[in-house]
Amino acid sequence: MDLYIRLFLALLVITALYLTLKLLRGRGAIRMPDLSLGSSKRRRLEVLERLMISAQQGVAIVRIDDQQYLLSFSAGSSNLQPYAGQPREQR
Repeated sequence: MDLYIRLFLALLVITALYLTLKLLRGRGAIRMPDLSLGSSKRRRLEVLERLMISAQQGVAIVRIDDQQYLLSFSAGSSNLQPYAGQPREQR
């Protein structure tokens, strides 16, 4: 009986860790490395920085190919402008 309790508790801890990581990743609080086994080709679109101004408005700096853009977005619209800030180092 003691073995079943230990297995249940271990499964409960693993599930709690998985759900916590999924929640934090969804909110953008953590970034997980891309561990895919497919091609190692760099993505064409990458979000470099993101800042929410309110619940429905925000700005982001994105890289498309080798160009950086400032993206502003709200519930009903979005705007994409070239970004002339300092380029960030590629990873």
